[in-house]
Amino acid sequence: MNEPDLDEGTLALYVLHMLDRREEQRIEAASANDPVLRARIEEAQETLVSLALQQAQPPPVDLKRAILAAVEMDIQNDRKNERFPLLHDDIRLVDMVPLLDREDLVLPADAEDSHMIEVERTSDRETVLVWLRTVHPEEIHTDFVERILVLEGTCDIHLGNEVISMIPGEVITIPLHVPHSVRVTSAAWCKALVQRVAA
Repeated sequence: MNEPDLDEGTLALYVLHMLDRREEQRIEAASANDPVLRARIEEAQETLVSLALQQAQPPPVDLKRAILAAVEMDIQNDRKNERFPLLHDDIRLVDMVPLLDREDLVLPADAEDSHMIEVERTSDRETVLVWLRTVHPEEIHTDFVERILVLEGTCDIHLGNEVISMIPGEVITIPLHVPHSVRVTSAAWCKALVQRVAA
């Protein structure tokens, strides 16, 4: 697909993740070597976010409480079924310790710059334990939302145009289509639980 073939309607559908996977891959391949197309995609993303914010309605007063209650119920169900809970802003490190206290979840002595161990995979999500010594290069997700809970060490997460400094116990959610990378800021390895939830 050449850049001129991509009309504004198709571009909007791509940004909204409403095209089939093959068409998305064609656009991604074309944009990889075309800075003009990448700029058009970024502009379309910014325009759609701006439109969404302009038309945003304040949520009902009880919505936060209802969402947190539903999340807590999911956490309890996950514990009962011995699943890793969905990561969220209010999760506590102390709740994760028993789930991560396994002999197979250790950093090998010969690990180089990063190491990853899958701890759970289900039909709707994948949870992995990750150690990072320096940097994780930029990536963009189109099929899943990624959540990161820092367990040890510190890092900066470059999320779009923002830099977010993370410490143990903090969770960040990486939305679809947002470029992001990680740079470790601690002298020791940064250890994190990374969860990818199907979009």
